[in-house]
Amino acid sequence: MPVTLKEILSLPSLEKARVAAGFKSLSKPVRWVHICDVPDAENWVKGGEFLLTSAISFGHDPDLQEKLIQRLSDKKVAAIGIAVGRYIDKIPENIIKKANSVDLTLVEIAWDIPFVDITREIGEKIIGSELMLLEKMEKFRNQLMDVALSGEGLGLLAQTLSQLISNPCFIVNEHLQIVIYPTDFGTKETEIKKLLGAFSKSNRSQDLIKGEDKKSSNILDDRGEKIGAFAPIVAQGDLP
Repeated sequence: MPVTLKEILSLPSLEKARVAAGFKSLSKPVRWVHICDVPDAENWVKGGEFLLTSAISFGHDPDLQEKLIQRLSDKKVAAIGIAVGRYIDKIPENIIKKANSVDLTLVEIAWDIPFVDITREIGEKIIGSELMLLEKMEKFRNQLMDVALSGEGLGLLAQTLSQLISNPCFIVNEHLQIVIYPTDFGTKETEIKKLLGAFSKSNRSQDLIKGEDKKSSNILDDRGEKIGAFAPIVAQGDLP
């Protein structure tokens, strides 16, 4: 799972920081940390950053302040950490109001907290999380590869995948008819049919049938015979 803004704010270097705006957005993922002190900061971010600034470039220009908040929000920055105590004494109210209007989190950081400590801790947190994910993915891949090479067929593959993702995994053909399903996972047949019925009405089901589903290009075959495709279904995103 991506590191969230709430997790970032619990790091030692930020334990005394104050959230000044954007309280509803603390579950946002933070992809990286960046320091930027130029008035066109939006040109130096990609989205998802915890952006640190001393406010030297916009500290006393209300119009620029609000425009910058809007532009950084448009670039999907996760949060802005503003150092106070030198160029500005506190985050101005107009910035707070603007940030709240676009759900952008502002974090007030004391001037004596070195940015180098913040960037190091955030970087270590994000890299550590990504390494854990890679290790988990490698473990999953090895387990699935062992099953695939065992020659036991797609039934065991569906069963193993269901256990790994803690959700039932069933394989359907081009007509969205169930070909293989792990029978001991506990989901009732009526629930499966309801899920498939809703999925069949979505645009994605047609892409799957045509082999154009960008979320899943995994063609399944059983000992050389094509029987369908595997498509992970996320209920909130795929059901109409």
